[in-house]
Amino acid sequence: MEENPRTSKILESPEKFIEKHFSQSKDIIATWGFSPDKETMNIVKMIDRYGFDIFWFDGDRGLARKATMQRADFDESVLNKQMRSLDVWNVPEKIGAKIVNVFNKDGSFRNSESLAQEIGAF
Repeated sequence: MEENPRTSKILESPEKFIEKHFSQSKDIIATWGFSPDKETMNIVKMIDRYGFDIFWFDGDRGLARKATMQRADFDESVLNKQMRSLDVWNVPEKIGAKIVNVFNKDGSFRNSESLAQEIGAF
């Protein structure tokens, strides 16, 4: 969702946006990298009311930090703020998400196919 400019409209009227884009099908995968706050947490809960499974892609935070910081365009202060917010808000528990570890035992990222199988997308 963060890559689609239309999704900024979700903050204008979450209920209308969700009704329009999420009520028509159960075959939707939406990714949304958000910084948690009361408003965004409530939006995720609204989406959940339509019967969608909510997954939280997580894993070793140190490895995630390292991978994120390899991006040339990423600001470390933004990452630090987001990581603190995730802990403060305890996001996966509060949104009722199923936690999926995105890392292999050797610290590498799991491939998309294995993640999709785990969440039942195949």
